[in-house]
Amino acid sequence: MKAIHALIPALLISMPACRPALPSSTSAPTQADKPAQALPMTLVYLTNGDYADNVPVTMDQSGKSLASYPDPHDIHASSRPIKLAEGWLLDRRGISSTSVFLDYTYKEYAALESCPSPDELMKHVIKGSCVTEIRQLPLQQWQAVDDPVEASKLVDNAKVVYVMQAE
Repeated sequence: MKAIHALIPALLISMPACRPALPSSTSAPTQADKPAQALPMTLVYLTNGDYADNVPVTMDQSGKSLASYPDPHDIHASSRPIKLAEGWLLDRRGISSTSVFLDYTYKEYAALESCPSPDELMKHVIKGSCVTEIRQLPLQQWQAVDDPVEASKLVDNAKVVYVMQAE
């Protein structure tokens, strides 16, 4: 028993030696030194109408049926996009080039007891609603949410991900 008690402190002292060395502050970080970026960069988008309070859904490529839609229990106040300057919206739901908007507001949709069927949801798509442009900000989403004024300043020079083609 005494041997175990003597062994535990020795193990605790030696454990830090098992960790990889941290990069020194005087050397430039290499790709291997950089932490993994698990969070996607922030998307901002424009729409062809005022749909900031309407729940987005994703159509399939044909535009005739739903590819993705949220469960009402997944919708809450922090799901709504944040309004930025010049009509841009900070995405917090997962917008895409095939997103359209329901006539349900976030509050109305969240209050539903259960998820409507895809056929029922199709009846609630606002005819002609669409995303007209998507850009990717050089910020993580939490940074843009914490500072929407700074996020607004970055939109003009942000990477263009999608622009609706004129018909």
